[in-house]
Amino acid sequence: MRREIHLRMVRHVVLLAVVALSAVVVLVFLHANGGVTATLRSAEFDDRSVTPIFSPIDLAFAPDGRMLIATQPGLLRVHKDGELLQTPALDLTGKV
Repeated sequence: MRREIHLRMVRHVVLLAVVALSAVVVLVFLHANGGVTATLRSAEFDDRSVTPIFSPIDLAFAPDGRMLIATQPGLLRVHKDGELLQTPALDLTGKV
């Protein structure tokens, strides 16, 4: 039983690390292709449009105004032009 709990915790930590690394890769890509601004911008969105996101753990803004939302299960969701896009930009849920 303890081993099973330990393995489950290790899987969660690995998944969190993979999602965080993926977010870093996306941010490095964005930086290399036009830069990431250091200023905060107010996003035009209704919070009801992002409520379907399960366990958000981090977010970042792309230079073009898109909001990138990383989730604990391993998805990178995109909020663009006032709407949450149906298809995740990155799906790592089956990788860990």
